[in-house]
Amino acid sequence: MNIENVQLLKALLDVKRQQVLLTKRTDETSSLIEDSYAFAMDRRLCPVFHTDDTDPFDPVYSISRSFINDVLNYCDEKWHAKELLTFYDLEAHFGHGYRCELIDTLRYAVLAKRFGEEFYKGLATNCPVEAHGINEPFRKSQISLV
Repeated sequence: MNIENVQLLKALLDVKRQQVLLTKRTDETSSLIEDSYAFAMDRRLCPVFHTDDTDPFDPVYSISRSFINDVLNYCDEKWHAKELLTFYDLEAHFGHGYRCELIDTLRYAVLAKRFGEEFYKGLATNCPVEAHGINEPFRKSQISLV
């Protein structure tokens, strides 16, 4: 994909993002947008629970579909095996340079109600301070329009 197409896709994603987030921030329309989807759009991460595998914006999300799916598949494997997984275990597996991406991916999964509450409690028992909020409810005040 050439640079002009990438720039055009980024611009179109920003327009879509603004529409979704403005809809979520407005009291009358807020319920039309799921919290998890609004979070994904806010963070510009691929909303894997809300799109199919042919999302035209895949090349320009800040956190890719493949990364998110890798994290979710790994977590799913551990969850089904009933293995306690801490955030630092995930960070060791995926790399310390992916802390923010891991936090955003896990927060998206929490908001989409994936896995179980015990799974997330395990993650939160041994995690960096930045990850303490992954289990928190979504608030419209968290939305950034820039």
